[in-house]
Amino acid sequence: MVMTMSRVSLLVLGLISNKPCHAYQLLKEAREAGILQWSHLSEISVYKAFVRLERDGLIEACAHEVGGAGKAYRITERGGDFLEDILFDLLSSEAPLRNDYYLPLFFIDLLPENEAMLALEKRLSFIQRRAESIRNRLEATCGLEDGVHQAIAENLVEAYGLEADLIRRISGIIEGKKKDHGG
Repeated sequence: MVMTMSRVSLLVLGLISNKPCHAYQLLKEAREAGILQWSHLSEISVYKAFVRLERDGLIEACAHEVGGAGKAYRITERGGDFLEDILFDLLSSEAPLRNDYYLPLFFIDLLPENEAMLALEKRLSFIQRRAESIRNRLEATCGLEDGVHQAIAENLVEAYGLEADLIRRISGIIEGKKKDHGG
């Protein structure tokens, strides 16, 4: 069975990977962490994701008591493997400017450090190539494009630069953790 990963599924799997919880508690934690503010996920989509993920065998109900409200869920082994695979795929994505890139970055600590670094390196290489391509096109067409097209291209180069800076910062954080732990 081929499954696709939605942002809401990533949110649910990522948050319950550390401890069992129910949908209400997960939403509360996501709200407190600010995730719902920048991920644009709806509460109903989170509840629907629990149903879908349980049906697909990625999470399962458990007897663990969590605050007394609703059925608590935990991630299955299959769900954990799926989460790691999809995190690597999203973090190393060669999709142009991703508005949802912050969500996989939020859960990057769930990947082994070497896989996280490899995914970030792949993404960084892609966005640097993409920005360079746009810069080259701008130089080749200097003065030939109208102002709107040029403004868009310049904004894209700037946006790719900001994402590259973010990836470098996160890579530095991971490297720092590795050094702190004697790795």
